[in-house]
Amino acid sequence: MTSDKDPLWPQERINQTCSRPSGVFSSKIVTLAGNFTYKIVLLDTRSNKDPVGTVEGDFLGEEQWQWLEMQLLESDHKVDLILLGSSIQILPLHKLLEESWSAFPSARQRLLRLVASARPPVVLLSGDVHMAEASKALCTATTANSTRKFDLWEFTSSGLSHTFTKVIGSGPKPSEGGLLQVSRGWIHELLWTYYQWIYPAAYRENKMQDVYRAVHFSLLDLLFHPIDGSHGLLYRTVDHTGHTVMSKYLPIPLRTDTSPHHLNTINSDDSADDSDSNSLTVECKGVKGQVSIARLLLYRAAVAGPLMLFVVCPLVAVIWFVLAAVW
Repeated sequence: MTSDKDPLWPQERINQTCSRPSGVFSSKIVTLAGNFTYKIVLLDTRSNKDPVGTVEGDFLGEEQWQWLEMQLLESDHKVDLILLGSSIQILPLHKLLEESWSAFPSARQRLLRLVASARPPVVLLSGDVHMAEASKALCTATTANSTRKFDLWEFTSSGLSHTFTKVIGSGPKPSEGGLLQVSRGWIHELLWTYYQWIYPAAYRENKMQDVYRAVHFSLLDLLFHPIDGSHGLLYRTVDHTGHTVMSKYLPIPLRTDTSPHHLNTINSDDSADDSDSNSLTVECKGVKGQVSIARLLLYRAAVAGPLMLFVVCPLVAVIWFVLAAVW
């Protein structure tokens, strides 16, 4: 719980950067009572994005990459946590309908190397997909002298006014006041449910419980335990009525030295300096493991099947009928 004697209210805010001609990316350091400091780093994945299909494509541009490397690798040793925000998802793979960093694998791998090299633990934040989702990767960072395993979390929130299945509308009666959540129709509900069931959600601990379809917003609560001085991060997705519908709690490692730390680091040799991201190899797998080729083929067939049945086939039938009538 949060200590009453030592409330976690911001004591200091430091703006690190501002917008620039090559994009809008920024960072801020916030120091709380209790000697806890976190950094917020926000990326611009639009201004320098390469066209889809570009070989070795990129989202950031080299100037932003250099800036990001400085933000992550040269952070003050007093920073306890880094919140890295991206407008699109980073960890989830194999999404056919949503845009994500998987569109440019080399750029995604470069970002993961920087995250693994950061000294404070990093939590990823994203949006864009019109739903809430909690993703977890099991990562292995390897150099010539060390191997380190750690968990990497990403929290996605996208749907303050509308999602794929719900929208916010006015109450039917003036006496009701406020706003009501309205379904966009059974077709949207059916398509969303079908897509989630067939999607190989390797990065979710629980396939259907770590995703939320309705209108929502998300909160990050930094919790301080006064007895042992430890800290934790509580992620919550809150629905339009104010009820928490999804949550995850992550303990934050105590700041003890300058070695890279990550949430739930597993047996490792941290004697080597991993700050050089270029010499680091990072492999991040979903918490449910790798998705087999057979599973991917089944997933794509399940997406293509209804598309052929309800869209392509009727369209071909109409064209055939028109041509037959004309000729």
